[in-house]
Amino acid sequence: MGEVSEPVADLIATAWTRALRSMVRIDDLPEKGTPQFEFLTAAAAMIGRASHVPTPIVGRADWATPEVLTRLLEDCSESLERSSTTKNGKVNAEVSGETYAFLADLGIADTVAEQTGISVTMADPSHSTYIVYESPGQGLELHFDFPRYGDVNILLCLERIGLDQTGTPSRTIVVDGDGISEYLFAAGEYFIFDGAASPHGRTPLQSGERITLLSAGLMKTGDKRHAQQL
Repeated sequence: MGEVSEPVADLIATAWTRALRSMVRIDDLPEKGTPQFEFLTAAAAMIGRASHVPTPIVGRADWATPEVLTRLLEDCSESLERSSTTKNGKVNAEVSGETYAFLADLGIADTVAEQTGISVTMADPSHSTYIVYESPGQGLELHFDFPRYGDVNILLCLERIGLDQTGTPSRTIVVDGDGISEYLFAAGEYFIFDGAASPHGRTPLQSGERITLLSAGLMKTGDKRHAQQL
């Protein structure tokens, strides 16, 4: 597909997300060999041709110290008290301007560049948010992100409570042309992926679990936005 405007790119992401959700539920993912599985992986392969991160990356950076995680959790808590939004099975809270500047100085962009080989920048505070899952059953259905929110995305796990509870813990789900992959990352670990080109979501939270994430979208430097290159 050639270049498109941001509004059209958003419409494309919305249409694909609606198509996915009309056929697949995050709490009942399809098995290989079913029409739903074939549809899901075919859609992922088609959109995934534009991915900047074909395979998600899980790791731990030196800058993700306990002190940094504590500072971010405190900012998240304050933001939740000021204003928060419950949407699509999760709670979102704004990253403060002061904390965003702190994040930009931490070296997150450098870590993403080292891991992906792509030069990126944290250019817009609106591309970052805290995500909190705190009640049993909360999860996130499969979807595509709006491309304007980042060419490359990073999730930093700030807190993971109840990982040792009985039952199957909540996992991040990412789909590609080969199938459905599950990722389980702990506090201090990051998860790098391309949310605009990979169907992704989160399986439902189990009783006793709580997960707090920082989500940040980074833009390629010296290039046109991904939103215009779908």
